[in-house]
Amino acid sequence: PVHIGIDHNLATSYGYDYLDWARLGWFDKPVWMGHLVRTVRDTFYGCEHRVWFFFGDCEPYDACSSPALRTELFPDQFGADMMMHIAEEMAILGSFLPQWHRDAKQ
Repeated sequence: PVHIGIDHNLATSYGYDYLDWARLGWFDKPVWMGHLVRTVRDTFYGCEHRVWFFFGDCEPYDACSSPALRTELFPDQFGADMMMHIAEEMAILGSFLPQWHRDAKQ
């Protein structure tokens, strides 16, 4: 993901053990609407999982080239919906990943 400013060597220098990147899009629209970068690193208490979203870098560019198109792709409720999604996802992962981590360390 260097083309969006994420350098794997820099990430490992900050202690991240895992880094991945993905393009984000809709199931029902033929457009990419952003990027996701995920990192994981070991800590003394388990592991730390971080996710960053970069919305608005669209392909094809025409999909986001006007305020009206951006409003359609990212309505007012979009941010709140993403926060709810993340909270639900982390609650689910938190219900089983700590045990997987403990088992993997044994």
